[in-house]
Amino acid sequence: MLSILRSNQLIANSVFILYMLLLRLPYLLHHDCTVAVKHTGVLGRITENIMPENKYWLLVIQIIIVVLQAGILNATINKTRMMRDINLFPGFVWVVTVSLFPEYLCDTTMLFANLFLLLSVRELFGVYKKNSVAGGIFNAGLFLSMSVFFYPGFIFFTIAIILGLQILRAPKIKEYLMLCSGMLVPVILLTVLFFWNDSLHLIRQAQLDVFMFNFKFEPQSNGIYKLGFIILSILLCLLGYSRIIFKQSIQNIKYIEILYLLLFIGISMTFFIKDRNIEQFLSILLPVSVIGGLILYSISSSSAEMIHLLLIFIVFFWQFAPNF
Repeated sequence: MLSILRSNQLIANSVFILYMLLLRLPYLLHHDCTVAVKHTGVLGRITENIMPENKYWLLVIQIIIVVLQAGILNATINKTRMMRDINLFPGFVWVVTVSLFPEYLCDTTMLFANLFLLLSVRELFGVYKKNSVAGGIFNAGLFLSMSVFFYPGFIFFTIAIILGLQILRAPKIKEYLMLCSGMLVPVILLTVLFFWNDSLHLIRQAQLDVFMFNFKFEPQSNGIYKLGFIILSILLCLLGYSRIIFKQSIQNIKYIEILYLLLFIGISMTFFIKDRNIEQFLSILLPVSVIGGLILYSISSSSAEMIHLLLIFIVFFWQFAPNF
């Protein structure tokens, strides 16, 4: 079945529509749509208010967003030639990960946050060995700032973008200013908008009051087993480092280093958010998807097919298995 994903055709990304229906529709047919995300930014709250209440229309919107994300991710990774043959493996891991746990199947806030983070990293990758980078650096800051207004915890990824800029080139002071300028544009526009409507306090509540150093997790159904699965996934990504950088170009090794930065920062972020929930696994969606796709590509076809089927089984297991 993975042979479907070994394609160099852009239209082949439409196969992810079938994956989304397969992984989400059975659960929605038998369960009400509840949103688990608590710490949404101001744009996240606005998005939640305009989303349709009907769970099937919500599924349609999610399919459009996720398939778009998977297409952008596949196009970005294939353009860098991280894999010898063009394929859709990173997009597949992305689609499975956003459908993994039922706690966030009805959430759109993290989807939009990850969309803008993906666009930010895509712009960042584009500045490698280029003379004219002002637009790319500005856009990287702009998209990152947008992601923060959907999910405040993504502010920590500013560290990864700044360090990533240093990894890819020897940035000048003006390039840091470009990055900051891009980040400030949404801040200024939203601050003026909320000030004009006498609602400036809502920005503070949504964007700042969510941070607190703690080690507590919100209780979840089968939470200990899900946490174990998340830890196992992270360990596999870490152990796969030497495999995925093998015979990579210097440029791609730099890209992979940035992805691991995102992974480490996404993990660290969870210790600074109040009432941590299973939703925060999505904060490392981007690095896990790319690294997971590279690992799938690097192993034998039979092993990759087995993991492919196992991941689909795990999705249904979390959705329908009884509590242990």
